[in-house]
Amino acid sequence: LVRDGNFTAPVLPGEYTATLSRGFEYDMRREDITVVAGETVTVEATLSRVVDTTGWISLDTHDHSELSIDSNILVEDRIYAAVAEGVEVFSLTDHDHFGTLQPVVEELGQEDQVHCILGNEVSPLYGHQVGLGCSPMEYDQYFSMNWTLYDDTDSFVRVKTPSEVWAEMREVHGCKLVAVAHPYCSQAMFEFYKLDENTDPASLDLDQIDVRLLDAVELINSHDEWDEIFTQNLPGWANLVNRGYLLPITGGADSHAISQTIGHPRNLVLSATDNPGDVDEDVLLGAVKNFRSEIYGGPFIRFTLDGQGLGETVVPQGEKMTAKIDVFAPAWMELGYVRLHGNGELLSEFVPVGNEILRLSETVELDVPSG
Repeated sequence: LVRDGNFTAPVLPGEYTATLSRGFEYDMRREDITVVAGETVTVEATLSRVVDTTGWISLDTHDHSELSIDSNILVEDRIYAAVAEGVEVFSLTDHDHFGTLQPVVEELGQEDQVHCILGNEVSPLYGHQVGLGCSPMEYDQYFSMNWTLYDDTDSFVRVKTPSEVWAEMREVHGCKLVAVAHPYCSQAMFEFYKLDENTDPASLDLDQIDVRLLDAVELINSHDEWDEIFTQNLPGWANLVNRGYLLPITGGADSHAISQTIGHPRNLVLSATDNPGDVDEDVLLGAVKNFRSEIYGGPFIRFTLDGQGLGETVVPQGEKMTAKIDVFAPAWMELGYVRLHGNGELLSEFVPVGNEILRLSETVELDVPSG
């Protein structure tokens, strides 16, 4: 984490590994060093952007700062951490707080490096949900999106349902993207409402939870267990899609501490601009809602089906479809496998080779699903 190229912090004498990095698209330099009291150790490196993501912009849809009750990251450090990790756009989703750090971004002169979207993580105990691109306010506010109901005597009646919260976030507060956060992990809404890989959402009480009111589901959160992503999160989302609930997915770092990396995971969104200073929030969030983004947690994946890319509708012309997969990663990044899933089922698995930037390039013929 650097501030305009300079950062000072005390360390004890001893053996260390110095790491210079800039995120998933850049190479990295690591060097073992010995720190001696009263002496200076210099590590020099020039980092190059080695993975070409022209036409895409990175977006972290779930992050926190000191404005959250459970976070101690200074707002300036949140911004500089995003710059250091190559996160080009992030949303401030502090708990039950509407706000944005964009004015601070501009005060620091970082508007060409990063852009911050106004957001909120509404946080009842049954599960959290995030709203992005919400209406500007005169000043930052807590509990403007109140998730409790009171009667005329100001006595507590009940907690609002997810359906009520989602509708209010959109209709009252103007949020352009409403998503369930970590639906299977930590105050997990889908677990609370028993919405798993076998549940038809239509069988639930729609006055309580109507997933048709959602814009997206956070499929991967940094706090998820890796194996549960494949045994729980992915099957749960595939169940929704297979039943006709076509919900886009997002990845959110949900970083609460300076030791937790912002932008891991993040999203790559198809974009007409690569400059954060030129981002149109409506267009960016519209692209996410229209499936024109992918979760970005390391390698950059280009995927087409019969020549059509993200967000396009593929109409099969026969009994077979052709999938094209290209995987790119910097040399320092270790990749163990590439898996192709369809309708929640594993279709193919490949092993990336070498440490060149292009790790895998495969063309696969797929059967057109029946029915």
